[in-house]
Amino acid sequence: MNAADMLAKYLIPYELLEAAGVRHAIDAEVRDLLGIHGRNGQDLSGIVFPYRDPRDGHVVSHRIRLDAPRDGQRYLSEQGCRTLFFSPIRGKELTYTSIPVVIVEAEKSALALTALAGRHARKLLAIAAGGVWGWKRKTGTELQPDGTRQSVSGPSPSLDWITWKGRKTIIIFDSNVAGRWELQKARRELARELGSRGAEVCIGEVPAEPDVNGPDDLIAISGDEVALQLIDEAKPAIPTIDLRPGLYPQAVDEAEEVLLEHVEQLRLFQRGGELVRIVCVEKTQCGGGLRRETGAMILAPLSTVALTEIFDRLINWQRISSTENGPRLRRVDCPGRIAVAYLSRIGSWRLPVLMGISSAPIMRPDGTILHQSGYDPQTRLFLTEDWPELDDNPTRDDSLAALQKLKAPFMEFPFVAPEDESVLIAAILTVVQRRLLASSPLFGFTAPTQRTGKSLLAECVAITASGVPAAAMAVASDREEIRKAVAAALREGHAIVNLDNVEHPLGSPDLSRAITQPEYGDRVLGETRILRLPTNVLWTATGNNLTFRGDLAVRALVCRLDAKLERPEERMFTIADLKKYVAEHRRELVTAAIAIMRAYVVAGRPDQRLTPWGGFDEWSATIRAPLVWVGMSDPCATRQRVLEDDPDREQATALLSAWHNAFRERNVTVGEVLETAENDPDLK
Repeated sequence: MNAADMLAKYLIPYELLEAAGVRHAIDAEVRDLLGIHGRNGQDLSGIVFPYRDPRDGHVVSHRIRLDAPRDGQRYLSEQGCRTLFFSPIRGKELTYTSIPVVIVEAEKSALALTALAGRHARKLLAIAAGGVWGWKRKTGTELQPDGTRQSVSGPSPSLDWITWKGRKTIIIFDSNVAGRWELQKARRELARELGSRGAEVCIGEVPAEPDVNGPDDLIAISGDEVALQLIDEAKPAIPTIDLRPGLYPQAVDEAEEVLLEHVEQLRLFQRGGELVRIVCVEKTQCGGGLRRETGAMILAPLSTVALTEIFDRLINWQRISSTENGPRLRRVDCPGRIAVAYLSRIGSWRLPVLMGISSAPIMRPDGTILHQSGYDPQTRLFLTEDWPELDDNPTRDDSLAALQKLKAPFMEFPFVAPEDESVLIAAILTVVQRRLLASSPLFGFTAPTQRTGKSLLAECVAITASGVPAAAMAVASDREEIRKAVAAALREGHAIVNLDNVEHPLGSPDLSRAITQPEYGDRVLGETRILRLPTNVLWTATGNNLTFRGDLAVRALVCRLDAKLERPEERMFTIADLKKYVAEHRRELVTAAIAIMRAYVVAGRPDQRLTPWGGFDEWSATIRAPLVWVGMSDPCATRQRVLEDDPDREQATALLSAWHNAFRERNVTVGEVLETAENDPDLK
């Protein structure tokens, strides 16, 4: 009997078999093809499937389907076979991603599907792997710790011949894959390999019916419509993990592999010693000393329950159970211990490290601009939206024009001096760039009377960066409450936090630490675990006659407003709704801020001979120097006023003056000081 007669029931036409070079060969021919010499009484007659390089059509190797199984083995392959079996194609099918790929186990299944597609005028590239692991080939050996060498395998080079990115790819293994974990593992690894190449992988499940093994049997027994339905209704590949006694650590490893494939979709990262995901605040909420505005993007820690649910959605979990027909795999829920074990792997997670969320473009340390949405490995930032590509080589004239765009919306504000306006513009540049700055000063906005516009300026700075007002933090008199609020703000990853309506001299060691140190360590409430949180947050503060005390006084810049009116709220402005205007023109303002910083870099960072400000050297080089370069006043000119208004410094100065008047430079005892103070009102 010839090959056409033997394969007739699968509706494979003679012309297709001839084009593929498929034929029946007797024992002697098979032995010659495979290089098997001598006889052992076994007849090796069978159907020969030539494996061709589809790019030029030449035969690479052969695989034989034996008429009679040899020691239980149905197929024999030529030694060194390293390619997949391709049905006859014209070549364009390799690169045309609009043509779906179907990968099956057996060659006759690939030919049967090619014939099926031809009968129904469907475009299809059918490929046979030559078994569930046929898509892998030996790539070499690897030295083991015990001194032995073990074979190492990798994907067949023939996978590289196909353009996978964006192409729908359906894996249809034989029906016996159900209930056999080793076969499912092979399918899972193949799906993962193709997915890593950009393919849209789906799985087709051949129904377990009598005499139906592969898709070729399905065509022969159930007909074309059922086979077409199998292809059309293939579902997106969901990886399967088998839970076997003693192998739970490996199951956790495999679960992490799945998470890594869905990082962008899940927005799941590691940060500061915990797993977090990016969420959007759907409704204004208050708690933990913070007010979060609708639409704000924040970080939420991932709980065990939430991670277990993610694992259940992404993975098909199976466990071996004993049945009357022997061991069988059955689907189960993800065990809670899997999530617990994974969350406990602090320091060994492979998920990307997140430094922060950004809603606007940002200039990388090398001067390039991050403008495409998604996770950026170079900066470890997640950009929430796409932005147009910005000018990479702005000139000084471009930066001057950009400065006018930044200043225009705020021209009618009553700045006391030029350096006060410079503080505002510096705040806008800083909030855009803050995620990549080691530290930045606190920006204060103050006025002698209410309703002058100080809170409005602070809100506009935040809207420029994120499109929504800043998270608001209540300023409590209790240090512990401030510490908790600072830790909550850093843990949630806010881009900017505003201390609104400060009514007393503001001082906080915890806030001072968060402003200047690159990391802020704090204990998780109710736990012994310490989080090491990035401090790349911009802090602003507003208040009438705002002053700072202690360490905060040397970490702040203040923008002063003075309308010189009894009722400044009755003023009329050209831009009636400034917050709405800034939101609508946000892209122009951000682009202008980037242009100023980038133009300074392109110009070679010319030295502006600025007075150093210890602790804020990078900020001075990135924000302060470009502003002075484009003609703005030095925003640090406001520092002296901040220091002079510090009540702690004022008290210390008064004490030292009184002490010197009373004792000059001689040594005194505490008792003498107390005795002298009784008769010296200034010293007392």
